[in-house]
Amino acid sequence: MKKTSLLQNIVLAILLAMIAVSIEFVLSTIGGTEATAKLVIILVMLTYQTKMIHRSTLRAGKLTLSLLCLMLMVSGYYFLDQPGSLLIMSTAMIWAVRSILSYSSIFTACADLLLCMIGLAGFSMTVVSGGSLALAVWSYFLIQSLHALIPGRFGEYRQNTEDSQTVHRFDRAYQSAEEAVRQIVKGAK
Repeated sequence: MKKTSLLQNIVLAILLAMIAVSIEFVLSTIGGTEATAKLVIILVMLTYQTKMIHRSTLRAGKLTLSLLCLMLMVSGYYFLDQPGSLLIMSTAMIWAVRSILSYSSIFTACADLLLCMIGLAGFSMTVVSGGSLALAVWSYFLIQSLHALIPGRFGEYRQNTEDSQTVHRFDRAYQSAEEAVRQIVKGAK
């Protein structure tokens, strides 16, 4: 997945909270609070997962992964009674999608899992303290935005310097090979 900055993720958290406010406002007049909470969770989480999948560098499998997320969210809406259960399931999906698309190390995937659990705790504490659902969504995604600080692989910076040295050596070898071919062509004339 293409790496996003912390600021981009914070802006996304704000946008998702605004989406949650608007969905909650519209749906609160139609249905009960539990159904509204479940629909807000589904729509906001699907929006976030669609953004993650869209930013992925995968060429194949984006549609399959998107449909799998949609299918799991819809089945979760019908088969899970509590909005908290739906939130836990969707957080597990976010972790799985990010781990598949972004991380090449088990340690970074575990760090992201810890971040997801902290996000769940932040959501729960906001709801329990009497905050609105939109505020809970904002705090959840604000914590999730910290995933931009997790490297794709531990030791990534050291690996990048080794790769740049390899590329530098390759460029020097390529340039000397080009020079040798020019000398051969000049000598053949």
